[in-house]
Amino acid sequence: MFNDNFTRYSSREDMIIEKWINGTEWLVNEVIRFEPDNTGFHDYRVWLKDGSTFTVEVKEEEYYWYNRTGNIGLDFISAFHFRSRERERYWKYDNNYWVPTNKIAGFLANDIDVLKWGKLRTCDANVQLFYVEDKGRTILMIPYSNYKLQNEGFIDYIKSKYRLRINKKSDYGLNDDWESAAFFVKPEDQFLMKCRIDSLDDLIDCIKGE
Repeated sequence: MFNDNFTRYSSREDMIIEKWINGTEWLVNEVIRFEPDNTGFHDYRVWLKDGSTFTVEVKEEEYYWYNRTGNIGLDFISAFHFRSRERERYWKYDNNYWVPTNKIAGFLANDIDVLKWGKLRTCDANVQLFYVEDKGRTILMIPYSNYKLQNEGFIDYIKSKYRLRINKKSDYGLNDDWESAAFFVKPEDQFLMKCRIDSLDDLIDCIKGE
């Protein structure tokens, strides 16, 4: 059912939030309005009929990467510097930008200085909304409980099962003087699926931090 309150959007994030609300049967008739509420740690605030509100972080993934790998990116480190040129060469060129699971702890402790942790630690939204589009067609749109994504047990699981990918800036045409890194995980991962928000009850639990 389409909610007539949401018929125009001023940004891609507006469009993604609107698509999610209007395309979610259990949510569309519960929402009064939504608006930008960008704090650097979340993007939008949504108001429900019962008077409660929740916040959303929009995470748009590249179709090319998702289509090629079937993975979505969980941002682990937003900015870091290598402590030496030697370690930078080792991880970028000797290991092709990948940090194996059994070396992540040493990488964090000995090889880099973290300037800013990624959304997997710093996002304060209730919901992280992942979205993939190809030429206007929605390929993936999944809301996750940020509380569950940031649970230490979940993060420990991800670190034990998935290699950490240092983002290759040349692939994105970036000239930043810092590095970033993420875990790339399939949405079908059994533990990631437990973080999904698939009902109004899931959303209410998410708002409560449960």
